[in-house]
Amino acid sequence: MFVLDSSGSVGTSDFEKARQFTSRVVSEFTIGPEAVRVGVITFSDAARVAFNLTKFETKANVLMGIAQTQYVGSGTKSDKALRLLAREMASRGRWAEGIPTIGIFVTDGRSNEPDKTIEAAEEIMRNDDFTLTMYAIGITENVDEGELKHIASDPDCIHVHRVGLFEQLEHFVQQIKQLACKSWYSSSSSSSSSSSSSSSSSSSSFSSSSSSSSLHSNFC
Repeated sequence: MFVLDSSGSVGTSDFEKARQFTSRVVSEFTIGPEAVRVGVITFSDAARVAFNLTKFETKANVLMGIAQTQYVGSGTKSDKALRLLAREMASRGRWAEGIPTIGIFVTDGRSNEPDKTIEAAEEIMRNDDFTLTMYAIGITENVDEGELKHIASDPDCIHVHRVGLFEQLEHFVQQIKQLACKSWYSSSSSSSSSSSSSSSSSSSSFSSSSSSSSLHSNFC
């Protein structure tokens, strides 16, 4: 799930670069009901679901949805974005199937209410309804690195990134792909091991697939 800053400080030009980055990342994956699912949230003075994880089933439609995601302007209510993300993950994420859920949070500034943002980020990490790996990307020198570290999963050296310009988001495309695929492969391998040691009545929904490597190819 991508969470894109659409506040007034971003502007239409840089928001377009954020959309291009999102499209580039999506283009690296196999998209479909049994592969990678993608959703986009934007936030300014409010948080909005541009499209959810189950709306589009093809890469072409996901890319169209990203292109149609609107820039809003106004404030930076990061806390509202995180709470909306939590609701979407709880209702539409596939963590219960052994599929990792990943959030990519992109912002160019500090939230309007830092305490609420930190609280919302900590609630996501403590939430028992889903498991979410969060990446936080801060753009320009205006971002609060402390907020990014609260939003992102541990360790910070992997999940927190800073760049000076929106154009530099391109540097993270391959890195995010590699990390996401590694996360998925680890999860599928763990799930396979668990399935083989459990009874048939409690096997996972992927137990009929031939191997974890074949599952991995469905995504990456």
